[in-house]
Amino acid sequence: MIPEISPSLKEETVLELKKDEDTAEKIIEHHSELIIITLSGKIFRFNPSQKMINFLYNLTTDITPEIVHQNDIVILRKKNSKNVIVFDLQQMKVKKILENFKTKKIVSIDHEVIGYIHKNQLIFLEYISGKTLGKLNIDADTVFYNSENMAEEAKTFILSSRNLYIYNKEKKSTEIVQLKDKPTSGFLMDGNDIYYGAEQRNLVRFSLISNRVKWRFRIAEQLKLKPQKAGPYIVITPEDNNIYFFNKRGTLYWWKRFNSSRLLPPVVMRENVAVLLWDKTFKFFNYKKKQVISYFFDKVSHSNPIYIDDYLYMVAQEETGEGRYEQEPKTITKIGNNFGVEINTDPQHILPLGKSIKFNLTKFNLIKPELKIEIVNHAGQSVFDKTISHKKNPSFVWIPEKAMEYKLVVQIDAKNKKGLRVEKSFNITDVEKILKHYYFHLQKYSKADQVVLEPVTTKKNGKTKPISEREKD
Repeated sequence: MIPEISPSLKEETVLELKKDEDTAEKIIEHHSELIIITLSGKIFRFNPSQKMINFLYNLTTDITPEIVHQNDIVILRKKNSKNVIVFDLQQMKVKKILENFKTKKIVSIDHEVIGYIHKNQLIFLEYISGKTLGKLNIDADTVFYNSENMAEEAKTFILSSRNLYIYNKEKKSTEIVQLKDKPTSGFLMDGNDIYYGAEQRNLVRFSLISNRVKWRFRIAEQLKLKPQKAGPYIVITPEDNNIYFFNKRGTLYWWKRFNSSRLLPPVVMRENVAVLLWDKTFKFFNYKKKQVISYFFDKVSHSNPIYIDDYLYMVAQEETGEGRYEQEPKTITKIGNNFGVEINTDPQHILPLGKSIKFNLTKFNLIKPELKIEIVNHAGQSVFDKTISHKKNPSFVWIPEKAMEYKLVVQIDAKNKKGLRVEKSFNITDVEKILKHYYFHLQKYSKADQVVLEPVTTKKNGKTKPISEREKD
């Protein structure tokens, strides 16, 4: 088995964004594609495996950077306006424009109902018809956290710093559950239980069936980010710069220190949890093997990381010294295992015409690969092809017949990865032609610079006589 994350990691630019267009603060995963929203109102789906933009929707209006996303619905606010756009990612179309929508605190959204805060009230609105379904008075200083809907969308759960609100969409009624452990974070819903951070520095598991606390665990610092689920474990990253893995019985399974402050919320992968730190290091915590792998990410992050098919994707930008990166384009950058081959040549630097050149291929994280090799010239014509199957250290020899630029293309089909492609360009040099040209010039200029002394005469006391041998010297 090849691990999801190994020490052989690499990053790759899969899409370069336009310089004159900035993106919203969030990128979204939708059916293994990336949803990217620009501040000029363009929404497009990007397939990272095929590196293709396959759909584009233009709102024809500028929007603000902040967006709300839940249940395939995105809430966008028009720039310099009180109008709000409800956009459906499933159908890729605008569902509704809410005019003069003054509130900025939206706490839940699905295909029918939006929950929001306005003038000390929690309001549920059926946004297509514009019908208000319910209102609840709340305290002015109540903080609301991110909500989470159950899969059947029969109920909406909203957590505040005081209570848990459960809105039943069929009955159009709201149940208020008072919590003894006052929340300080959003919550994770797992079956009929929720997990959240509480005021007394606790991680709390609360049953929605009995409305009682199943267990609480005291941690070193307050938890402000909602817990996440990684395999059978509950993962938290409190303000003490540690990561903790708990089992569902409330027992601490594993914990590790970051050695730097957390920059972005953790991302749960198949068998790792990835965290980007302030020191520009990605830490990958493998909870199955209790191993940590570090990767230095020397770019400026402009979005949240998204996990798709063993890779992380994010909007990033190169720095150009002293933190200046305004002139560099933003890109969608992919980070993950180095699946493929590394190409090295022997000789390493100058590849001579008419001589044997050995190509050594180093495999990374491939199981029983078949390598289809082709060398093409600058006109795209194939001059060499070969297939290598299941060799431990694959290599081949080629003798070039013409001096020019070539490209080596390696198509890879392995048991664990299909359709990989690696390319490397290289130049073939006619060394003998260069040396002949060099010797010709060397002889030409060497002869031109030679000085030949001929015997001459000199005058002394008005008489002319030949220069003596001593004077010549």
